[in-house]
Amino acid sequence: MSAFAMLKAGSAARLARASAGRSRSRAVKVFAANYDPDNLFKGIPVASGLINRRMGEKQMKKENKEFMAAMKLAEDEIRKEVLVRRESRNVPDKAEELVEYFLNTVAEDMEFEVSRCRPKLDKEFFRHLDGVIGKERFAPQPDEDRLAELDALRQYLTAACEALDTAVNKTASAKDRLTKLLTSKDKKACILDMAAANEIDQPLMDLLQQNIQAAKMAGQEEPAKFMEKVYQACTKYYVAPTTPTVPAIAPPVPSAASTNASGLLTPGAGPASGAGALGSGLITPGSGASGSGLITPGSAAGAAAGKGLITPGGSGLITPGLRK
Repeated sequence: MSAFAMLKAGSAARLARASAGRSRSRAVKVFAANYDPDNLFKGIPVASGLINRRMGEKQMKKENKEFMAAMKLAEDEIRKEVLVRRESRNVPDKAEELVEYFLNTVAEDMEFEVSRCRPKLDKEFFRHLDGVIGKERFAPQPDEDRLAELDALRQYLTAACEALDTAVNKTASAKDRLTKLLTSKDKKACILDMAAANEIDQPLMDLLQQNIQAAKMAGQEEPAKFMEKVYQACTKYYVAPTTPTVPAIAPPVPSAASTNASGLLTPGAGPASGAGALGSGLITPGSGASGSGLITPGSAAGAAAGKGLITPGGSGLITPGLRK
């Protein structure tokens, strides 16, 4: 081997050893994970098990999602059962049959049945119910359990009808106030005037929110965005009520009293009140309902046309700024 070849081989070997040394120095270089030159964390033990905690959090999130999906599925099934049960019952016309109808109603359906049967709960019905209670009370061998149920039914129906009529009147007033707000030229000034007159209440907020939902379901994004801005502006002046709107008397049934999914007594229905039924089986007031079953100021179509407004789709939805 020539001298030049030996020199070349030696240089190659030195370069290989130097490269290997640099690789080893990079491989063994470690940065302190608990570097704390100022002793800010003195006495605090170094946390360990970070990977296990992260994996546990991910597993919990996954289980929570599965649990929420299962809960939603169960709620949908219960809701379907409730709707089927309510639709399978036929409301009687005679007062004596209507009394037994209420006594055989489960607790969670009492508010719905009172709303549906409100036109039939007139003075004649209550006179008949008082007569039934009197006959049972002065019978030779009165049934104390049935007498207690009849007394509780009388008290519950009286309080429920009063709350129902109040809710209907408030909702009807809310429709007029919503029409005035959406058709006003100066929305801010109108909201201030309504706030000064204490006209921004729960029925108005509910009606406005339901119009927003109806507009979104109908694909009317611009009216929905506009009404959302109005809703946010009204929220600044809205004060939540402190007194409950549902009577505190328990329904006259053996099982424990419970409320429906909304927890509120919804206004009544029937030919006399001109109400429509929601998809959930609840009855709401007004002169009409949209395709989604939401409360909408349905009678505003003719009145709105004179103010330069139209109600698209025949849903009764008030949409501002659209001229016929």
